[in-house]
Amino acid sequence: MQKLMLMSLGGNDFTEIPARISSLRSLRHLRLINLNKITSLGRDIVDLPNMEIIDCDGCQSLQTPPLAVCKKGIQAIRSYYNNLADGFANEPPVLAGAVIGNKMAGKTSLILSLKNNRRELTYRNEQDLNDDATRAFKVNEVAVGDKRLSLFDFGGDKVYHITYQMAIRANYIPIVVINMKQYADLTASSTANQAARQLCMDYLSHLYLACPKLGSPILVLTHKDCFGDFHFDCKKNELLKEVENIRREMKEEEEAVYLQGGNENRLSNIEHLRNTGKNIFHPKDIIAFGKDLSDMDGINYLKARIENRCDGGDKIPKLWKKIAKFIDEHSDDSHITFAEISAEFPGEDLLHVLHYMHDTGRILWFENDVNLSNFIFHRLSVITDMITTLFNHQSRSLWQKRLDEFQPFVFRSRLITKHEFVSMVDKFHATGNLDEAIICVLLEKHELPVDIAVNILTSFSIVCGPIIKPSGGAYFILPYFSERAIEIDTRGSQLIPLRTCVQFVGLPPPSYVYNVMTATFLNAFTDHGFHITTGLNGAVVKHGTYISRIFHDNKHHRLSIQTEWPIKELDYGWRYLFQLLEYIIGHLISVWEAAHPVVGFTCAHCLHLGVTDPYVKMNPDWYTLPTQQRPTLGERLQKFEGISYVDCPNDQRNYGPLNVPKPLQFPCEYPRVS
Repeated sequence: MQKLMLMSLGGNDFTEIPARISSLRSLRHLRLINLNKITSLGRDIVDLPNMEIIDCDGCQSLQTPPLAVCKKGIQAIRSYYNNLADGFANEPPVLAGAVIGNKMAGKTSLILSLKNNRRELTYRNEQDLNDDATRAFKVNEVAVGDKRLSLFDFGGDKVYHITYQMAIRANYIPIVVINMKQYADLTASSTANQAARQLCMDYLSHLYLACPKLGSPILVLTHKDCFGDFHFDCKKNELLKEVENIRREMKEEEEAVYLQGGNENRLSNIEHLRNTGKNIFHPKDIIAFGKDLSDMDGINYLKARIENRCDGGDKIPKLWKKIAKFIDEHSDDSHITFAEISAEFPGEDLLHVLHYMHDTGRILWFENDVNLSNFIFHRLSVITDMITTLFNHQSRSLWQKRLDEFQPFVFRSRLITKHEFVSMVDKFHATGNLDEAIICVLLEKHELPVDIAVNILTSFSIVCGPIIKPSGGAYFILPYFSERAIEIDTRGSQLIPLRTCVQFVGLPPPSYVYNVMTATFLNAFTDHGFHITTGLNGAVVKHGTYISRIFHDNKHHRLSIQTEWPIKELDYGWRYLFQLLEYIIGHLISVWEAAHPVVGFTCAHCLHLGVTDPYVKMNPDWYTLPTQQRPTLGERLQKFEGISYVDCPNDQRNYGPLNVPKPLQFPCEYPRVS
């Protein structure tokens, strides 16, 4: 017993850690996964001489130390206890929630009702520039009992969903708001399944792809007054049934693909969705509202359900309170730098405090991004205002208002006339290319410095650039706004096209994530020697005689990457294709951890002939996505040695299976991947 090095207590109903564990002097790794009744770790456990890892995932009731601290590892936990010994303050529990849903669902009205403790309805008119609709996201502080709740109100327009990756945390309470009048209208024009996908499961995918460890969601149904009681209950039950059907369909689809390829079922990455023994929405977490302003029962019940997610409060060391107060004292600034805080509070303890504040929704700190790690954004509105301004470009009426108020200005020693400004705006609407003169003028009106704003936009692949123009100056690319389509026909080309296709199964990425991948793709081609064409379904990059393409079909959850090379350079072409693929997929998985890409490779001979249904090998045994233990395929490829032939099952010319050179279907004579 004294030699025990690893112990797992997961799956038990403990309310505290058994005292005898503190006598296990050799213990190195303690797993406490999903012990959701544990409130304290205890200093004696942390101080075991050989303790290296305490895994607290799912211990949502932890208060001492707070779960946000425990997730940062044993050093953060020890630092917390060391600071606690110098005195502490009782911090009211800080909860964070993400309120999501379609436009006109009633999210903002719900938050105002919670905040002001009375039913409130906001003015909504999508065609009005003074519309109260949320742009990007807003943060509202709400009192729930003795707890503080930070509610992130995310704009319903799909273009703003890009901000989910910035703000969502694994400890947020998901709150999905559905306008039942919209649901009924959609079921009448399409199907109940499609309506449930569009208004519910697509929004859940935003959250659970970014944070697979999110807990169960709360469902708020609005516009109940549009129905009689019986009709409303029928529609609600239909919605819930279709939500469960969609989960079952996703699981079956994923199992079929992964069993065929011999891979694991990765829907299990999303803890809440994998548990098919429980409904996605617990009956007690479903609340309905109409427009009755006297209806406070629903508001009080919703507050109680939110409060039920967290018990007790956090013991916060006095040092941590001082650091938080120092940051709050700079609230008039758009941001504060890590260097400024560390000069006032040197030492590793600062890291743990910032982690805690970040995870409780009080700051945004992008620690792992080298371009942003020095900036702490304690007034979140400076980021949302910047994104709102940038993404309001879709409104033609707003652009006309800008043009009506236009005054010539000087940018980089060059006078920008109204005629030139109009030309820049027209080009943006046609191509998604936004001149740096416009982006800088738009952003300089906000408190956030332009260079930091641009770093945020590029770090999250919201824009690509800056790209230097051959004629001088630069531009940025926003793939969301291009109005043209990318052509993929390569017939007549003297180059050999090599294509990889990615199918997303299970819970597919949200539609805008495909544009994120397009921006990621384009960020590999920012030198002025590349000619870039952007479309609503992808992009084409030309460099001399070489061509690279990306095109996506988000309705069918597909992404394709293609490069075109001379026949004598196929080995380089394959390597280049893999580098692009792994660069894009690697970025995707780092942002959307639960995304399930299945990779296939298209027969280059079929592509070269221009056949309508080219042969594709999905999950080939010679390819797996790279890991830390396994290098990229490009590093393992061997050069071609002679030419052998393989059968292509494509029977387009009625000759039976085609006999084609092996390099057109496979990257090389390859070592089998174990």
